[in-house]
Amino acid sequence: MAWGKSTTKTESGVTDSTTDVFTSNKFNQILIDEVWASATVSAQIQLGNTTIDTGTNYAARYSANGVADVTSTSQSYSILSDGNNNASGEGHFYIIYILNLEAEEKLIIANGIDNTNVGAGAVPKRNEVVGKWVNTSNQFDIVNSNNASGGTSDKNISVLGSDLTPAAAVPAIDDVQDNSLFIEKENARRYWFDADSRITSLDGTNNGATTGVTGKIGNAWDFNGAGDYVNIGTSTSDFNFMSSSTALWSVNIWVAFDSVGTNEMIYSTGTGSTAIPQSWMYRDTNNDILTGLTSGVSGTYSLANAATGINIPDTNWHMITLTYDQSLSSNNLKAYKDGALVSQASKTGNVSTNADSNQAMRMFGGVTGVQQDMEGKADEMSIWNRALTSTEITTLYNSGTGVTVTGSGISLTDLKAYYNFEQTGNTLENQLTEKTWTMQPTWRDDLSSSTNWGGLSGAFSYDATNDEIDFNADTSGSSSYWNLGSTLSDTAWVMRMKIRLDTMSSSSANMQNFTIGLSSTNGAYNTTQDSIGMLIRADSAGNKYKSTWGNDTTQNGNTSNFTRTPSAETIYLEITRDSATGFTVRQYSDSDYSTLLESKVVTGVTATGLQYVKLTTYAEASTNNMVGAITDVKIYNGVTSIN
Repeated sequence: MAWGKSTTKTESGVTDSTTDVFTSNKFNQILIDEVWASATVSAQIQLGNTTIDTGTNYAARYSANGVADVTSTSQSYSILSDGNNNASGEGHFYIIYILNLEAEEKLIIANGIDNTNVGAGAVPKRNEVVGKWVNTSNQFDIVNSNNASGGTSDKNISVLGSDLTPAAAVPAIDDVQDNSLFIEKENARRYWFDADSRITSLDGTNNGATTGVTGKIGNAWDFNGAGDYVNIGTSTSDFNFMSSSTALWSVNIWVAFDSVGTNEMIYSTGTGSTAIPQSWMYRDTNNDILTGLTSGVSGTYSLANAATGINIPDTNWHMITLTYDQSLSSNNLKAYKDGALVSQASKTGNVSTNADSNQAMRMFGGVTGVQQDMEGKADEMSIWNRALTSTEITTLYNSGTGVTVTGSGISLTDLKAYYNFEQTGNTLENQLTEKTWTMQPTWRDDLSSSTNWGGLSGAFSYDATNDEIDFNADTSGSSSYWNLGSTLSDTAWVMRMKIRLDTMSSSSANMQNFTIGLSSTNGAYNTTQDSIGMLIRADSAGNKYKSTWGNDTTQNGNTSNFTRTPSAETIYLEITRDSATGFTVRQYSDSDYSTLLESKVVTGVTATGLQYVKLTTYAEASTNNMVGAITDVKIYNGVTSIN
């Protein structure tokens, strides 16, 4: 916790010394040192908001020099000194800690010493105080040091403050075993420790490549040279370290081209559909591997299509390695073919970051007007924020056999991304992992059984094969619910669930509703209960829409329509209670809740006492045009975000 000085006041020959009004802080230290000019009875402290509170709103318990505690209640001050008369020239020093919460009494802990007993053979007197200022309406922002019964002294008052909240006492990562559970005592938040949590932010999205083909090691991906590529990362800044003013990197990859004599891009960073890349590597029509670095379209080239000395005139597997260190005065780029250093090149200028892009990295696909897509196979690609050594590169080549990065035994320090191309789906998975604490739900039901749910009849049924609750809109107005057993916070919680709409069509003769949310009762949604959720509807006019749903005893259905029209789709719903009078509903397209489709903020709903997860359906006619399912329900109580 860092302390900043809030105010200082120095005065001579005074009985009282009052600071100027200062900006309030949550945590405070008050340092008072004084030298007495005359005798007095005791030193005291008073607090206030704008003006000093001199009323009987203080209480304290203190002990002087280890004697029995003295209790003072309904006082106009908190006592600081030992209560003894003090000689002229005697010095005192006090350290006072105050917790300054607006809605709580202000707690005081103080320690004081003086030099009445002089000499090495005598110890100073001491005083310990615990006290409080009972004001709960305001934070204090002014301090008075007072000499009781008169007497003057030279005083210096310094107030130090901090609003930084100490981090939650989650155990240090290196001291924790995998799959450990940590529970915060104060709020019962639960955190699960995963020693091998995969870093998914640098996963790649496959656009047309054939997966599962024979690679250098295990599987590889095959690109057809006519539109196949992979986009890596979620931010244009993910690979800025490769083209920044302190550029330092290595790229290692195994490739096998299908033909020779054609332009084929291997990778490019910071590039959109037509922009010049920030960094790139490709093979030209002479079968030479070239590389470049620039600040962007209007930036400075550090390497402009520099020849690496690597020539690949065949369709065999080859390992290409480039390292770059912009801090060197020469030989910034080193190029290796099949584990052996082929050439070195010096920069022509320094590159500064200038991201003019809409993606982090594109692999094996060119940009319009610059280079062509790659035709061939790729395997075992690693990207580093350091220059690999020649020994490490030789190790990765492994006499032509190759070896996985994680199985090579070389240091993984500053390894930013690693792709082994073993996946056969649409995601190229970054194999790097990290140790993480993940917040766990207060309540969770993965629907592996129906034990928690009531009302599974009529429009609702349990599907044990798919672990879900199926629903359809019927005329019975059915409700199914999960009683959590206790009420949620009225100001902070998050609920998540997966919703699949199999059929969603409108009919002018058939209004249909499906409502999902949290409620104070297990009955149908109406004005006699409090509730928060989302409504999916096809109305009698043939319109289809989704809307938020908020209800309390003063209003029924405070709603706001989403822009997206509901259809046969899967969404991941998140409802966040973020204040006593509002909530936010978000729809995501993925189970990581990272790709937001749409969100709506609702205000003016003071719903309280919510403890039922509730599903309801209703249809005006027997024709059923709304069919779907829900699963994986999670509720995090006492929080407004998930980390």
